[in-house]
Amino acid sequence: MEYMFAMGLIPSVFLLIRQISSLVLYSENKKSSPT
Repeated sequence: MEYMFAMGLIPSVFLLIRQISSLVLYSENKKSSPT
């Protein structure tokens, strides 16, 4: 049971981390080169 839960949880956590990191990179790029 816990194994199935982890198998569903890990990909969603991975996607969340990717979204957050891309957001951080986007805001950093906007700060370093404002147009």
